[in-house]
Amino acid sequence: MDFVKHMDIPILLASIGALLLLLVNQGARRWSLPAPALFLGLGLLVNGWSHSTNVTVQIHDVAAVGSIALVLILFEGGFTGGFARARASMGPILGLGIIGTFVTTAALAAAVHHFGGLPWAGSIILGIALAPTDPAAVFSILGNRDVEGRSSAIIEGESGVNDPVSIALMAGALAYIGGAGSVVHVGTELAGDLVVGLLLGVLFGRVSAALLVRVRLGSESLF
Repeated sequence: MDFVKHMDIPILLASIGALLLLLVNQGARRWSLPAPALFLGLGLLVNGWSHSTNVTVQIHDVAAVGSIALVLILFEGGFTGGFARARASMGPILGLGIIGTFVTTAALAAAVHHFGGLPWAGSIILGIALAPTDPAAVFSILGNRDVEGRSSAIIEGESGVNDPVSIALMAGALAYIGGAGSVVHVGTELAGDLVVGLLLGVLFGRVSAALLVRVRLGSESLF
């Protein structure tokens, strides 16, 4: 009973937060704004308030939440977009998502090194972090809109492909900078990660599609 009494304020605050998120999401759809950016602003406000409550959040906990959220965002994007829609534009999607990520990383790293004066190691890490587009923002803006031609499918597909590429690239760069392997070793690991990730993605995508077709939940949002 004491536990229940101590949970009244957190439950109230969580409910208010959920209500605000729903209102922000509706406003984002109405004005064609990226909902994640508005959520981030709301999170900054909450963060400013939380400092006065002496709440400490470890950075690895934030990273874990972000990784889980990314998996759900990518799954939801594929769930609503579908492979049939992206298949006709698979060439541009893979080209932009894989080659484009490497090219963007190199350009950003060179710009940061030249104009910002950072060493190459830091410039490359920053370039990798900034290279991928945010799938949450892309899906929230384009997910419910029909853009003429293949542009919408290409942009949505590319935003989903470049994230795993950037994650693998970041892991390889950190390993190389930390002295854990040569360029050939890191490149092999990177290629292996991408191939295994692609195969597992196709496998679990087909399994999920087969299961979800047979599931009846009564509401699309429950999926």
